[in-house]
Amino acid sequence: MGRPAVRAINEVLDDNGLVALLCDLPQGPGAGVCFFGKNAVVPSGPAAIACRRGAPLVPLYCRREDGIGYHIHVDPPIEPPDPAGCRSKEVIAAVMQQVVDRFEVLQ
Repeated sequence: MGRPAVRAINEVLDDNGLVALLCDLPQGPGAGVCFFGKNAVVPSGPAAIACRRGAPLVPLYCRREDGIGYHIHVDPPIEPPDPAGCRSKEVIAAVMQQVVDRFEVLQ
């Protein structure tokens, strides 16, 4: 994620807006998590932004329903730790683990 993208995300969050970030495609720095019993790497950006900004992460997924359209499931927010405690890769990985744990339950 480049500086213009981070700047745009911060502007939206400054206005109390919502930002959608994919976390199932490894791009940029990643966080190691256990996903469906296997080691996986997911982007650490959503957790890093949430921690720095104190913004909750809201896991959601969308699936296609044959002949009906789409089903969108929105899970309750995950509150990030205090920004002062978000300086380590381990804390960022723990936040992303919470996100992927929610996806395992949703399946």
